[in-house]
Amino acid sequence: MVKDEQAMYEEISKYIEQACYEEAEACIHAETEKTGYTDILAILEAEICYQKQEYQKMFSCIQRGLIYNCRNYELYFMLGQYYLKHNPKQAYLCFEQAAYYCDDVQDQSVIEDAKETLAIQGYRVPEVSVIIPSYRAKAELSLCLDSLRETIDVTSNEIIVIDNASDDEVTEYLKRQNDIRLYCSDTNLGFPAACNLGIIMAKPDHDILLLHNDTMVSVNAVFWLRMGLYESEEIGAAGSVSNSISNHQQVKQEFEKGSDYMLFAEENNIPMEHPYEDKLRLVGFSMILKRSVLNRIGLLDERFSPAYFEDDDLSYRIIQTGYKLLLCKNSFVYHFSKGSFRKNLRLYFDLVDKNAAKFKEKWGFDCQYYRYERYTDCFDQILTGGIWEHIPKEHVSAVFRKLRRWAGKDCMITGSIYNREHPWCHLLPKEYKNQDIGIADADHVTGYTAEEWIDLLNAAGIRVEEFSFVKESRAEGVTEPYQYFWRGRFAQRGSLS
Repeated sequence: MVKDEQAMYEEISKYIEQACYEEAEACIHAETEKTGYTDILAILEAEICYQKQEYQKMFSCIQRGLIYNCRNYELYFMLGQYYLKHNPKQAYLCFEQAAYYCDDVQDQSVIEDAKETLAIQGYRVPEVSVIIPSYRAKAELSLCLDSLRETIDVTSNEIIVIDNASDDEVTEYLKRQNDIRLYCSDTNLGFPAACNLGIIMAKPDHDILLLHNDTMVSVNAVFWLRMGLYESEEIGAAGSVSNSISNHQQVKQEFEKGSDYMLFAEENNIPMEHPYEDKLRLVGFSMILKRSVLNRIGLLDERFSPAYFEDDDLSYRIIQTGYKLLLCKNSFVYHFSKGSFRKNLRLYFDLVDKNAAKFKEKWGFDCQYYRYERYTDCFDQILTGGIWEHIPKEHVSAVFRKLRRWAGKDCMITGSIYNREHPWCHLLPKEYKNQDIGIADADHVTGYTAEEWIDLLNAAGIRVEEFSFVKESRAEGVTEPYQYFWRGRFAQRGSLS
């Protein structure tokens, strides 16, 4: 940190100590204009928001700061303060994550005191036992273990590897890993039985994370998975998103290298406004379960050995017991997706068919029917409202493509956008700053001119039938349109390239 920056940070800190928040905010704004937003500025601004009880803005500051530096322990501590009032267990996890990254002895003591206070109040969250069934694939397995070491505390949590009679090279490698618990089977137990053996070996008060051996766990992925698991008492299990996975758990971003996905994860695995999605099933490649729930529903059903549908069965039992399944979009785990069964496609499809039949025999319905989206041309009208400024511009075309699947013949689609060229889009009058002014919505991520939006509609195959506008009556002397309203119809299928 250069001397000028240090002096500025100290000046802002003094303003905050003196409760001179406007002066502090002005300095933060000036420094951001000069050097860009940093994690240090995020800490200072979040502290101002905390003192002013502007908690949603505080959350946004922490989010921006963690995009800049996803390992800043002070930001995790402040995130814990944010969660204290409405979810003490998530606050506990945040303090635990802060302690994991903290390198300052005095601050470490403050963090541990905060954790201990919550623990005494009954909000301690169980540690995690990571269960990894392994079979060959030494290169991927070693990357998996290394990634875990870089993102979780392996002294308080534990890694259990159940090796399914791999070759000597894998076995000898695993025996050299001093920070794991290892069971080497003489036979290939299959995935469900290996998981069960690992769960039995695990500490009885630990939550359970089932993890494939051909994965790399990205920074903070386990932390956000646990945050999802303790989003409420109703959650029984939570799952990660990935680059290569079924069940609509796959991210849209595509990169050539695993290392690029891990860099992507640094900006993905952060606080999100809407990080969760309720699911009917979760894929067991990276799935965390509350131990209390697992104790109620029992272990994985080994009738599905060696693999497939054991996670469907587990998911169904969790839901049947009254709990929910949560997909955590801010928990990315890289998946090599070179499972031993998929190398032999005939064996793979035979196993899938065989275990699908077992599932139907057990539960009385075909779960494969519910695995996939089924689109029908069912809607005459699609009303989008004012969603478009909230969607990154590069994703708009994909959203239109998805909407088009639901559009019936001659389907009408409507919506609205604000005018990016309106003066209030760039400089809102001071007297309106605390009012609900749509064009100045802090959650907007992009904006459009009329010409830009019409071009996007045309590119999406939407025939524009109406494009009107209104002015803002409070914007005296401003002649530019304030908001546009549009209506169009999807082109017939087959007419798009």
